[in-house]
Amino acid sequence: MGLFTFRSGANIGRLIIYSHHDAELVEELGGEGILGMISTVTKLSLLFEGLFLASLALSYKALSIALSIGGTARGLLLTLWLGGLAFGLAFGLFMARNNHGVLLKEDISLLAFFTIRKVSIKTSSTYEKLRDNVLKRLSK
Repeated sequence: MGLFTFRSGANIGRLIIYSHHDAELVEELGGEGILGMISTVTKLSLLFEGLFLASLALSYKALSIALSIGGTARGLLLTLWLGGLAFGLAFGLFMARNNHGVLLKEDISLLAFFTIRKVSIKTSSTYEKLRDNVLKRLSK
């Protein structure tokens, strides 16, 4: 039981750091116009998701401690969870420190952002090639 409690806190701590890291990455890669707006929405959704899950998990643990009768075992579980949270934050900082890639690879908002970004790059490249070909033919 204690191992699962520690792991739960560690997962939440890691999620907070990874969400912050990926939000900064999205902000860097976001351009102007629609892609900039989408990057802002993606960044906000990542930050809100991480903070919501952390606050929900912390309030659940605190309420379960307050409503329980056997205080020493529950206090130990809360201490383990907070220790796991601290470990997860430290581990997340260590992993995100020099990482320039996406850490939350299975997040749907990040997947949508990078798909839209890739489509935007491809369409602008195709448009430029088409424009160059048309201008070459018109100049002949």
